[in-house]
Amino acid sequence: MFLTVIIPHYNNVALLGRCLRSLVAAELGDELQVVVVDDGSSAGQREQLDALISQLDGNDIQLVCNATNRGVSFSRNRGLMSAKGRFVWFVDADDEVDGELLRLWWPVLSKTPKEVEMLHLGPMVTPDARRGSMPADAVVEPTTLADLMKPRTHCLDHTTYWISRQFLRLNPDIRYREDCVILEDSIFLLQLLNKAKKIASAEGCTLYIRHDDTPSVTAGPWSREKSAAFMPSILTFFGFLSRFMFLYFRLPYILDLYHRYCYVYMRVLAVKGVPCGMYRKLFYNPVIRHDFFPRNLKEFLLKNLVIHSVITIVCRILRFSHK
Repeated sequence: MFLTVIIPHYNNVALLGRCLRSLVAAELGDELQVVVVDDGSSAGQREQLDALISQLDGNDIQLVCNATNRGVSFSRNRGLMSAKGRFVWFVDADDEVDGELLRLWWPVLSKTPKEVEMLHLGPMVTPDARRGSMPADAVVEPTTLADLMKPRTHCLDHTTYWISRQFLRLNPDIRYREDCVILEDSIFLLQLLNKAKKIASAEGCTLYIRHDDTPSVTAGPWSREKSAAFMPSILTFFGFLSRFMFLYFRLPYILDLYHRYCYVYMRVLAVKGVPCGMYRKLFYNPVIRHDFFPRNLKEFLLKNLVIHSVITIVCRILRFSHK
């Protein structure tokens, strides 16, 4: 078996059905295993889920059930325990896969060298994007961490990677953080990219179709209470990102990667009326992009406090000292 797809699910059978049918449409037979981890859905949803899987009988779809709602990270980690494929792919229940394109790419993807620990696919696409095509010169080829750092490569998006199950087995410390309510997928990728030595890329293989049928956990507006609940996860993420940045300070685009995340999260927190005191710990980490234009007094103070942060200064010193 080559590929295991792990799908966490909670009370969303209708959209899960779309996701499962898109995978079945690839017609990969014994080469594909699908593990659905139901995270304590209601009784009515469980009945519908059982009926859905029965309708898709003949495909290797395994259902794992949590007795109570334990969260998406717990569910992904548990699904990994049931995986049998050479690679694992984490897919969200409310999205789908381009089954036709996966079938076209399969002769190329299935020849991925055995030593590859992570296979990076093309970026996510929207439902209305052109699908079902593959370039004549499609190939899986080695890539580098520097290439993954380039803008718009979605390098910290876990849905754009197939990950070697053997690699994960040899690194049991790398799992989804069950104590994080957001950014757990990016933390997971940071740990993987720090350990992986053999990374390949299938450029142009845009298999993952992102839908907006259900709101993201990070969707606005962010109240003070919601921001306070997210802050520990944000702090944990920036701690990992800072360490990653120090380890790979020589890579091109590494500061751009850091800036992008700081820009998004610091701006959202500032605009949503979060008390300035909640930024205290973040002052030790983030770097705000030079084009961060403050729209109020809080953002103005925020920008001027961190624009010349220790991280930027140290990285420049390190780069200069190694020239």
